[in-house]
Amino acid sequence: MSNIIIRGLSKTFSVTNGIEHAAINDLQLTIVPGSFNVIVGKSGCGKTTLLRIIAGLEKSDRGEIENLPPRKKCSLMFQSPRFLPWLTIWENITFWEHGHFSPAEIAEAKEKAKSLLDTFGLTEWQSSFPGQLSGGMAQRASLVRTLATSPQLLLLDEPFAAVDYFTRLRLQDEVMNLWKAQPESSPLTVIFVTHDIGEASRLATHIHIMAQGCITATLQNDAPYPRPLAADRSRLESAILSALNAVNQ
Repeated sequence: MSNIIIRGLSKTFSVTNGIEHAAINDLQLTIVPGSFNVIVGKSGCGKTTLLRIIAGLEKSDRGEIENLPPRKKCSLMFQSPRFLPWLTIWENITFWEHGHFSPAEIAEAKEKAKSLLDTFGLTEWQSSFPGQLSGGMAQRASLVRTLATSPQLLLLDEPFAAVDYFTRLRLQDEVMNLWKAQPESSPLTVIFVTHDIGEASRLATHIHIMAQGCITATLQNDAPYPRPLAADRSRLESAILSALNAVNQ
């Protein structure tokens, strides 16, 4: 897999009274295969729009993205689970079987979903309905749905923002462990959007600072995993904050 290269990406939305808002503005970004990328920026800087364009849910006005995996090998996890309330957790998790997957791919993905349900402690809840799960359990189930199809590119849009601190740490650990467990022959590339500096410094190999629709800086994080919760990351977190402040004054 080659580097994912984003060149000159721009996206403008029309708002009231004919005013246009540039959500993405001549954005340049290179993503290394197998890397864990965290995009950090204030609300409204264009982070979610960028993910939606990469996922194929939005079309850019200008620019290009090279070397994306096939669409069925790109998985996007939203901030909320977005489950259909009348379907069981298992039916929600395997809803992708109605998409463009072969019978063999569906069978393989279902076996992986069963394994992930067990890993995340959700096997006994698979016949339950979404309203019967806690917020943390629903996010874990959403993560199972996202990972079951063995994506090459995993897109995560503030996936843990709505859960409590301790659940967030557990979910971070689960994502990190799954990412690290991928074989070198089939690496998993992650693009994770957040506004949480601590989350960025704990997870990322590459931290991309975003402001006003652009990537303004990239910081590399070579600290070994597993990483401490806070104290030893203070220097990196200070660098992230300085980079953010430089473009948000």
